Amino acid sequence: MSRDELTPSAARWALVGARTTVERHARGRGLALFRCDAAGAAWTHTHTLALNNPSFQVLNRVKTRAYTVHGDQSEVSVIDLSMAGELALLQTTDTGGRNPVHLCLSADERFLLVTNYATGSLACWPVLDDGRLGERSDLLHFQGTPGPKPQHQKGPHPHQVVPWPGSDCYLVPDKGLDRMHVVRLTAQGRLEMVFAYQAPAGSGPRHLVVDPAHQRLWLCLELGSAVTRLGFDPASGEVLDGPVVSTLPAGHDGENSAAGIALHPSGKVLYVSNRGHHSVCVLALDEHSGQAAPLRWLGTQGRTPRFITLTPAADALIVANEDSDSVLRFPLDADGMPGEGVVVAQTGSPVCVSFL
Repeated sequence: MSRDELTPSAARWALVGARTTVERHARGRGLALFRCDAAGAAWTHTHTLALNNPSFQVLNRVKTRAYTVHGDQSEVSVIDLSMAGELALLQTTDTGGRNPVHLCLSADERFLLVTNYATGSLACWPVLDDGRLGERSDLLHFQGTPGPKPQHQKGPHPHQVVPWPGSDCYLVPDKGLDRMHVVRLTAQGRLEMVFAYQAPAGSGPRHLVVDPAHQRLWLCLELGSAVTRLGFDPASGEVLDGPVVSTLPAGHDGENSAAGIALHPSGKVLYVSNRGHHSVCVLALDEHSGQAAPLRWLGTQGRTPRFITLTPAADALIVANEDSDSVLRFPLDADGMPGEGVVVAQTGSPVCVSFL
């Protein structure tokens, strides 16, 4: 296998992060690399890098480095992707908190940001020329009153960090405080609080997707099994309230929590996964008003679809079933409407999928 085979013009490569620890009842072995055929429908495992709970990854633009948090631990690692068909650990460093669950690179890739779920903080590091991390530049602790569900809301629990394109604003859903924080990143790598949107009590904001063309975003409410449309002004950092839509079919009364969220580039379709109902809710969006209406629910052929994403070409929806050790591919038409799902990989406790 030549190094050239890792270029975007060749077959796709998929990076799958998995839970590995006994505490999570996990069956994963670390960070796995799969080679995908030209259609993306057949995945072949090529290499696994043994790591504890590599539960979420982000890649740099040229796909030579991956950054992964170690869920339930206190570390973030840098992975070398430049070797043909293999992964190599470059660096592991402390996050300044416990249970890091999400991360992102700044638009200029000068900084990496990580959310520490258990200890309620957002950390930032400068990214060095070789992709490694320098000394941490800031650690912002979120403050506020926990939500009304003590089993899930013991304090601030930031679950994600997402940049707003073309600005220095970062959006941080906080499951513990029922908030979405708006944070500014300075040129020196400092983090400054700008605004805190208050979500419905007990709703547990988890993940979001942005629609900058219409200055709005979609926020997944984990504990409320719902999604809400919010307006956003990047100049002021202000968030405007919007309607809440259930991700469950009428009449469902079993336990459930909403998890992953993805927006089709057409702007016409939104996808939200349900853990408990074991489905993906497909919502039709009105491009102008932003009104959302559930169209159908995709059965995920497994349990606990913790993570969903679109392929780089947006020709398929990928679903990772954490408790059924499977990754599914749903083909999408030009408008984002899904076809029948097919299992493309079997791997222990998958919780994140990224594409090279």
